[in-house]
Order: sequence, then C-alpha cells, then structure tokens
Amino acid sequence: MSSRAFEHADEFSDYLTGQLQALGFEQSAAAEVAAGIAPLWEVSESPPLRPGRLRAVIPSHCWIIKDEDLDLLDTICKALVGALEGGLIGAVVATPAGIAIALAKLSIEMVKLAKRMRDKGAVLDREQLDAVIALKSAAAPQTPAELAMRLGGSGMREACVDPSFAHTKRVLDGLTRIVTNDGSVRALVVEENGRWRVAGV
Repeated sequence: MSSRAFEHADEFSDYLTGQLQALGFEQSAAAEVAAGIAPLWEVSESPPLRPGRLRAVIPSHCWIIKDEDLDLLDTICKALVGALEGGLIGAVVATPAGIAIALAKLSIEMVKLAKRMRDKGAVLDREQLDAVIALKSAAAPQTPAELAMRLGGSGMREACVDPSFAHTKRVLDGLTRIVTNDGSVRALVVEENGRWRVAGV
C-alpha cells in the first residue's frame, strides 16, 4: 500500500483541496473541508535525545496519507456530492451560502467518522454511508419511511414494492451493530419511538 508524505501543512492542504475539487467540490468548499480534515493525517515525531542532553526537543511534523485513505475520501465525497445534487442537503438549508456551509460541515464530520471507524477495522458500505448522511442532514429523527424517501430514487422504488420499508430497516439495523477489530460492537444510529438518528459517536 503506497502513501504520500508532506512536510508542510499548507502543501498538504493544497493537495487535499485539489483532490476534493476533482471529486466535485467548489474551490472554497474544498479548501474549508481540507483544513478541517488535514489534522487526521498529521504525524508528530520527537527526535531522540542525545546522551546527556536535557533540554526539550521540538517534535517534527509531517502529513502522511495512504492510497486507502484516498479511496475512503473518494467514496465519502461521491456520496456527499450525490446527496447535494439530489437536494438532500438543500432541503434543510435553502440558501446557496447555507448549503455550502452545511456541505462543508457535513463533509468534515463524515470523513472523521468514516476514518475513525476504518481505523477500528469497520468499513461502511455505500448504502450505510448514504443512510448516515441522510440522517445527519435531516432536521429531526426519521422513520424508516421518511429516511427511504430522503434517499431519493431507491427509497421511492422501495415504497412502490414494499410499504413496510424492510430493506431500509435492515440497513438501519446493520448500523446498530458495527463490529470493530477488538470485537466490540458500536452503534452508529439509535432508534427512539420508531424514529432514527445518528448516535453520538
């Protein structure tokens, strides 16, 4: 697995900005998201002290991103751009400025969440990502039927063939039992009185 290393923060932020623009983000939004997620790949190393040297040594910093991190970024950002184009984000915040702010905030949160889960050995599939994005961008907790309709075409097709929304319920149930490397189970969503929201993870 190859990786890219950067010695300067602005150099790494510029790189991330370019990656995000290639995935469909406008320059200003890409720069804001890049600034928010860059610390996820910061590495700090303190050089070893020489014998008899007691004074503090300033640690060196660099930013290292692996190909698998770029793949993760690609998957999440495509899901977010799809949500934006489908009107999912704009349905809550109607103004262009508000949509841009909401997209940047949601992007940062989703990248942090997905990387944290991936580092623990849990990888979310596209359906799970779409569900979490839809729940996080909603103004209030959602029923399975409301969530399915927020998901657009797939939800509308499900409404026609299965009024119980069993498939959406299975996706939500799966998000309550995410197994990590150490065998522990994490819940990314919780259900209260038939309505679902993203858990505080």
